[in-house]
Amino acid sequence: MFSRMRRRQDVGRRERLVELFNRMDCNGDRILHMNEVNEYLQRHRYDPSAIREFWRTFDLNQDGQITAEEFNMVLARLPDDSVDIENLRRVFASFDTDHSGRLEVHEVMRLLGSIAGSQQVVENLMQLYGVAPELGLTFEDFVAFFSDPAFV
Repeated sequence: MFSRMRRRQDVGRRERLVELFNRMDCNGDRILHMNEVNEYLQRHRYDPSAIREFWRTFDLNQDGQITAEEFNMVLARLPDDSVDIENLRRVFASFDTDHSGRLEVHEVMRLLGSIAGSQQVVENLMQLYGVAPELGLTFEDFVAFFSDPAFV
């Protein structure tokens, strides 16, 4: 579970976006074609407005494709926000109220607060990312889950 999302613990937003570029570049030509990007983002349940914003942000010359150069020009403007693993460990521990080493659904509910809305939403979100709600999130799952570009 989460193996498709596992990252080195020091990876920041820029590096995650480079990984995303490489995953979307199905044919390896270092150019993201509209069909590659849209198919990937739709498959990962990005909403249409997020897809339009992605194109607006990265397709600098508005030609319907994103070259590696265009992508890197945008990335160069982003601050490096490498994950502070010790800070994440403290946050994880503060929500792991039963000290089980896992965040159960009720603990994730506390973490997400009013954003999630209901326990069913949290369970569905966990299942969407391959986590059995009855098992909860391990620390590694927690880091991968909240480092996903969809959440940053």
